[in-house]
Amino acid sequence: MSKSWSQWRVASVMLILALLLSGFPVPGFTGPAMAQDNEPTDQALMPIEEPRLAHVHAGQCEDLGIIVYSLEGLRSYRTGGDGGDGAGSSELITGTASVPLAELFGEEFSVHVHQSEPEKSTWLACAEVGNKPEAPWTESDGLVLRMKEQSESGYSGIARLRPSDDGASTEVTIALSTTPTSAAPVEQAPAVPTSTYTSSTFGYEIGYGPPWQEEEATLAGGRDRVVLFNGSSYITFTGLRTFQGDPDECVDAFVAEHTSDPRASNFRLDVDEDGKPSRGGTEATGAFVIYDHDYTFSAGVEPYTLFIACIPLIPNEAVLAIVQNVPTEDYDEQLELREVLLRDLVLPQ
Repeated sequence: MSKSWSQWRVASVMLILALLLSGFPVPGFTGPAMAQDNEPTDQALMPIEEPRLAHVHAGQCEDLGIIVYSLEGLRSYRTGGDGGDGAGSSELITGTASVPLAELFGEEFSVHVHQSEPEKSTWLACAEVGNKPEAPWTESDGLVLRMKEQSESGYSGIARLRPSDDGASTEVTIALSTTPTSAAPVEQAPAVPTSTYTSSTFGYEIGYGPPWQEEEATLAGGRDRVVLFNGSSYITFTGLRTFQGDPDECVDAFVAEHTSDPRASNFRLDVDEDGKPSRGGTEATGAFVIYDHDYTFSAGVEPYTLFIACIPLIPNEAVLAIVQNVPTEDYDEQLELREVLLRDLVLPQ
């Protein structure tokens, strides 16, 4: 089957970008630049007015967790394309994650590209870091990952991760391409962040929008606390310097606080579909636990489900506690809304 001219043009541009990612010198193209006499060509990369947003998330592409590492110094460029919507074009996105490459192999991480800062809930493409390659691979070789399309965006490509000169951070370069026949991006998340809470004490950020609204924000005793409400469920984020920054101790303390409530009773550890206890976590994302329990109201007793998670903020010093307690019959719906919030949680770098 023959390809159209536009398809071949996109393929050739992607080849150029792939060579750039690999460090191979491309004659007449040494980086994001304009052609001679400031006349753009298919080979020239033009800055994008509304830059893409990219992060390193915990979890895999289909099961994203919180934003663990932002990409500092983000720059976005586009080449080719016949219209203003980016159709038929290729893009180059660059930034730096403040984490050594070797530390991205310890647990599940993924590199994720969003439409832009104002449209961060529109997801374009994602790559999973995976396990550490076997010898003779070394860190200096870097990684080349496949960026997979997300939300029928039409975007896919490759990402290269390589250590910085001092090895303290990871340089990320992403090449994306789409064709003129690609579908328009589709919002994957039901809630688009319209507001941001920024911790003045610890620097973490929470993006939120309808149906969530801020009910309370307090700062006292070296801790900050924000409470969001969506009409059915409250969720509380508390940053605090205690527990020597140990997420497990933090989780146990908040569990003890809830079990001491005289109206709450019959606490039992929730189990998943495979019968495994709903407790766990990772070094990057901290610890979590889910309990089922009963709650006594004046009108009677209702089953509730309690979610508690504690995320490291400052090693050996501070944690972020997240608590949501909802009627069990509403838990699945509230779980989805909570996950949207957590995907827009940005930890201090």
